Amino acid sequence: MFANVVSASVTKVAPVRAVSDARKASRGDIKGQIKEKTERRAKLKKEIQTWIKDFTSSHSRPPSTSDLSAIRPLYVERSDLSTSIQALKDRLNQPADQPTDQPTNLPTNQPTNQHTNQH
Repeated sequence: MFANVVSASVTKVAPVRAVSDARKASRGDIKGQIKEKTERRAKLKKEIQTWIKDFTSSHSRPPSTSDLSAIRPLYVERSDLSTSIQALKDRLNQPADQPTDQPTNLPTNQPTNQHTNQH
């Protein structure tokens, strides 16, 4: 009988540790992703600036909007990275007890207008 009690208490503790370890690993993964994406975004910024500088040197004028369309994919990727980085930072700063897939600003205990006065 004593063995059953010990076994039951061990099985209850183990999942808590596993969740805690997974959360730590997840935070580390998020930080790594933020670093990688930030480095890529900085590289794209330099590529864009270099392209603009080279264009200006060879054409003796700054690029127009239509000229910049040649490097539009770089701008789009950089913008997508910025959005992704912010989402990762938000996830990283989210309280541990809050689910990551739920909005953080939902009102609570708000009355609903389900009943209407029909008289």
